[in-house]
Amino acid sequence: MRILVTGSNGLLGSVLIEKLSENGHDVFAISKKGLRKDKNINYLELDLSKEWDIECLPKNIDSIYHLAQSNEFRNFPHQALDIFTVNLASTAKLLDYAYKENVKKFVFTSSGGIYGNSNKPFSEEQPFIQSKELGYYLGTKASSEILVESYSSKIITVILRPFFIYGKNQNKSMLIPRLITNVKNGNEISIQKKGGIKINPIHVSDASEAAMNCLNLEESSIYNLGGPEILSLEEIINLIGSELNIKPKIKYSNDEPLDLISNIEKMKKDLFSPKIKISDYIKDL
Repeated sequence: MRILVTGSNGLLGSVLIEKLSENGHDVFAISKKGLRKDKNINYLELDLSKEWDIECLPKNIDSIYHLAQSNEFRNFPHQALDIFTVNLASTAKLLDYAYKENVKKFVFTSSGGIYGNSNKPFSEEQPFIQSKELGYYLGTKASSEILVESYSSKIITVILRPFFIYGKNQNKSMLIPRLITNVKNGNEISIQKKGGIKINPIHVSDASEAAMNCLNLEESSIYNLGGPEILSLEEIINLIGSELNIKPKIKYSNDEPLDLISNIEKMKKDLFSPKIKISDYIKDL
């Protein structure tokens, strides 16, 4: 297939384009870092935060993976327009391009954060939290989901909701790298009582396998992407400390923890059953 991928420099995108290429697909990877050709990967220089036109995109594309998100997602309201332009406006443009070019499949990465927090795992049928509680970044993800689903009668649309993807060379601002940095530097880490929230993070290799297998789907759907192991933040912090031979400094608040755990039965049935446990992978991180 001829496949267009945005966010190709991100953690998931960089692994996914390699897997797609290794499986013989012709990949067009949108990147801000210049043009080059690598195996079956064609890098297209395009900054989604700037003005651009769909005419600059390649023809005869079979599937699109829209993985890109604004690097400024933590910087609201100062970079609100960057977040809006990359996370939402580019989704609208790419959907228009997909429809006009008769693209067969559109895969969009949202976020497990749109569910909020609960002591029970979230399934795909559960509604978003109230819009006033979403915040700007998650609001753009939820709004993009609405745009994507609007095209589901014209294109096969797949929405992926990742829960804490992790892996080597991840952006240092993300959860697992931040915890590692804080333990290494002896910084105090604040969590709720009872060990803090519980999560089931997914390794990027497992997430990319699930994403690649979306190519086999024949109808529109939504999938959580989560890992096989449920751990509290305290358990993850202690795993890091054990590997580094450092006793972590943990401060407990009096707040009750509310978890962010994905029900992954649908993912396991239709896409891929995740195998990598963070407890087995902490040394590589």
